[in-house]
Amino acid sequence: MLIGPPYGMEAPLARTLEEIVQSNHLTQDELDALVRRFDENGDGQLEGDEVRQFAQAVAPLVGSTMEDLMIILDFYQSDDDPALSPGEIRDFLEIQI
Repeated sequence: MLIGPPYGMEAPLARTLEEIVQSNHLTQDELDALVRRFDENGDGQLEGDEVRQFAQAVAPLVGSTMEDLMIILDFYQSDDDPALSPGEIRDFLEIQI
């Protein structure tokens, strides 16, 4: 579980999501802030609507549809848990894009 400020009180990202996507690399602090941005229930991972919101935000930045990106994100779920962990999000952002 991520340790940080409560949901809604997180520090803003130092770079925009577009800058992160374009660079294919993000720091641990950026990853933590990115997860907190979409993690509505504060459990440290993205699931259900949180994943859809993340996909909707990233899809236009990579020239994809949200539906196609959801399929790609499903590939990065490396365990039996349907949620995206921070590590799985990092893998997606650093490898896929």
